[in-house]
Amino acid sequence: MTDVRVTTTRGTDMVLDEATVQGFQTSLRGALLRPGDADYDEARKVWNANVDKRPALIARGVGVSDVINAVNFARANDLLVSVRGGGHNIPGNCVCNGGLVLDLTRMKGIRVDPTRRTVRAEGGVKWGEFDHETQAFGLATPGGTDAESVVAESGRVKTAKVKVLARAYPERIAGTAARWSFSERSGVFRLSYRPRGRGPSVVVVPRASYPRGACTSGRGFTQSPDSEPNRLRLRAERGARHVALRAVPCPSV
Repeated sequence: MTDVRVTTTRGTDMVLDEATVQGFQTSLRGALLRPGDADYDEARKVWNANVDKRPALIARGVGVSDVINAVNFARANDLLVSVRGGGHNIPGNCVCNGGLVLDLTRMKGIRVDPTRRTVRAEGGVKWGEFDHETQAFGLATPGGTDAESVVAESGRVKTAKVKVLARAYPERIAGTAARWSFSERSGVFRLSYRPRGRGPSVVVVPRASYPRGACTSGRGFTQSPDSEPNRLRLRAERGARHVALRAVPCPSV
């Protein structure tokens, strides 16, 4: 083992002696990687292959104590720091040259509270993993459409509010002054708005509340023939100044 040359927050170089680095490594449950270690090159890779940065140290955190110890070590030694959630950041800001990378990819904890409809996710959780856990409780949250992208943004772990998958809601409204409501008890969804242009408005009617589809009524619109079973596409009638939709679960035949 040798001393490690690092970059500070001021952009200058300094040397960390071996004893200091070893003390930091001892404080971690996860691995501390340096150039030349077996997993170093894989750990510094990011989604954008054009990014080729070489950090001096990569701390692979596996718990909160590792994160705290890494941040304290960086502060005490004035180290340049970057935080990696999943390496999906396009400009590659999750890695740095000569500094310390705090790698959260092994931190996968997800805690769902179905009563409060909230979920807490650690910094290495990807959207596919996140959705897998929340959907077990019939919950979902707006977020990334790529299952491989990471829930954390800029190193901050989100606390996300979630919505019931059984609830109908407008996905897109081609108009203004929109109002809508949904009754979980009766399954009745109401939407009204002032149309603008001829683009479609889209209403999601999930199978949990509409197992046989949605029966619609109202005024000022026609339902597009390209509507899907769980996605209603509405087009305002020519000259209509107001659109009003009422959707209910279709009865069994």
